[in-house]
Amino acid sequence: MSIRLALRIDEHSDPDDPTLVITRLLGWVSFLTVDGELTDPELAIVDTGAPLSLIPQDIWQGCRYLRMRDDVIRGVVPKPNCELAVIDGVVACILQDDAGQMSELLTIRAHLARSKDVPLLLGFSGLLDRADVSFSVNRSKAYLEI
Repeated sequence: MSIRLALRIDEHSDPDDPTLVITRLLGWVSFLTVDGELTDPELAIVDTGAPLSLIPQDIWQGCRYLRMRDDVIRGVVPKPNCELAVIDGVVACILQDDAGQMSELLTIRAHLARSKDVPLLLGFSGLLDRADVSFSVNRSKAYLEI
């Protein structure tokens, strides 16, 4: 049985270039803590270009996770000062929407950032590779079907 979770569409002007509109899909996610509870929901960017999710340190620190290895990730700029130290790991989470619809508990692969100064991103491994992602910015509709 599948569940459809509505996503938010966020559009705002780029502070450095007001002629550019930044558009993002956003969804709510909670993580399983070491006590077996769920964290308060956090609004995350649904990133269809991310192989793995990225979780800031202040979110994952109290969560149950499986450490696979320490790693360093890089973005489009391959400079050493643009590297981010992470733990390559596995966490459990649920997704939900503004109407209260909730997914089952999902086990996802994620980069656990060693910094709180990164965005919360939901990527493919264990999550978007299990869902249909549909959106029409023009019609202001977006959802994940898991």
